[in-house]
Amino acid sequence: MNPNEVLRECMERFFLSGATSEHDEDEMMELLDGINWNALRQALLLEAKPIYEFSASGTANGRMNYLSRNLFGIRAVCLDEDIVYPLTVEEDNQINSYSYELWLLEDCSLAVTSCYRMKIGGTTYRSEYRTIKSFDPMETEMDVDFCCVADTMEGMCDVIDAHGFPVIEV
Repeated sequence: MNPNEVLRECMERFFLSGATSEHDEDEMMELLDGINWNALRQALLLEAKPIYEFSASGTANGRMNYLSRNLFGIRAVCLDEDIVYPLTVEEDNQINSYSYELWLLEDCSLAVTSCYRMKIGGTTYRSEYRTIKSFDPMETEMDVDFCCVADTMEGMCDVIDAHGFPVIEV
C-alpha cells in the first residue's frame, strides 16, 4: 500500500471512530471529501517538525533555549488542540495552560499528548512539557473537533495546491 493510501485509511478510520448519534458515519466521511491525499502527504513531509518532551525558550537577555529528546522519535504536525485549563485567557504576566494535542506523525499514525505550557510576559519566556497519552485518540479524554481537524488538513493541502506539487520521494 502506498503512503497516500495509508494516510487516507488512517484518517478515515479515525473519523469513523468519531461517529455518534449526533453525527453519523456519512457526515463524518463528508468532512474528508475535500482532502487531496497526495497534497496532504506532501504537506505532512514539508511541515512536520520534531516534537520535544520539554522545551524552554525566551527572547529576553540571558534567555535559555533548551530542547529535550524527540517525543515521538519522528516528526509530526498538530491537527487539533483541546485546551483544558484555563478556559479563558486573562491578561496576566504569567499564563499557565494545560491541553491535549492531536498529532499526525510522519508514519501516518496519530497520537495524543498532554501539554503543560507556561508563558511569562507574553513571549518573553515560554516552556512546554509534553507526555504521550495514547496512540489511539479515542482512548483519551481529548474532545476532538473533527471539523477543525478536517479544516487543518484542507489548509495543509491548500498550501501545496497553491504552489504546485513538490515531489518528495519516500
